Amino acid sequence: MKVVIAVLFYLLVVSVPSFAEDIDDYKITVVEEGRHGPITFIVTIDPAGKIKNMRVVKNNELRGRKINKKRFLRQFTGKGTNDPIRLRKDIDAVTSATISSNAAARAARKALEAWEIKFN
Repeated sequence: MKVVIAVLFYLLVVSVPSFAEDIDDYKITVVEEGRHGPITFIVTIDPAGKIKNMRVVKNNELRGRKINKKRFLRQFTGKGTNDPIRLRKDIDAVTSATISSNAAARAARKALEAWEIKFN
């Protein structure tokens, strides 16, 4: 019985995302094609139209798994519709994962475009 309660406590408390987000933030799910299948992203956009956070939810890529790392995804933070969000311009690709890196850049642009259409 104690084990079941401990597992439930872990699922309810520990699995909560560790990043803080405001109620006013908008989360947009974008699916982009990678080399080995779809990659699903969740892009959080603040009320000013800037990317606050970006996460990879599902990724079947073999070499492109490194796009899941915060080090890569932090590059998108603060980007808005006026930023190019393109590899070799303002985004550095992950080595040996150019297709996946491009998918992340496209996902960020699409999320910002969707936000722009819906909220501006």
